[in-house]
Amino acid sequence: AGGLFASTARRDGTARRRKESAGKEQRIEVAVALVGGADSYFFYSDQDDMVNDAAQYFARYIHDTWSRRLAEERKANGVPNASAPTNIVLIFISTMDRICYISSGTRVATILPWWRLEHVVQDMKQDLRRGRTGDALNVALEELTEL
Repeated sequence: AGGLFASTARRDGTARRRKESAGKEQRIEVAVALVGGADSYFFYSDQDDMVNDAAQYFARYIHDTWSRRLAEERKANGVPNASAPTNIVLIFISTMDRICYISSGTRVATILPWWRLEHVVQDMKQDLRRGRTGDALNVALEELTEL
């Protein structure tokens, strides 16, 4: 899925990206959620499993909440088909746990399937291991823009 992306920064820290293809513009919004570490009240025999599950749960929760909020805003503004899936991607990073999870909606999955997102996360790992979160985010944004 080729195309050109443009981005604009918003005051709330999200980036808005528009994909232009075949004369039709689709906007993809990308947000970043940074946390220090994940705690869990559940027992896991493997700490890594607990941290991975917690990161995935938090990322999906934030993503779903954001998606519902956008749908409500569209409906309030009288946008036709306001309940349609949104074009949003969330990059969740737990810096102390060195975990990164990228959550995307079903509408974006045609452009960014799970296996492409997994490649983006793999390419971020080197910078995340070195504590260079900003550099890792730049890698992610560049690769998401290219996809």
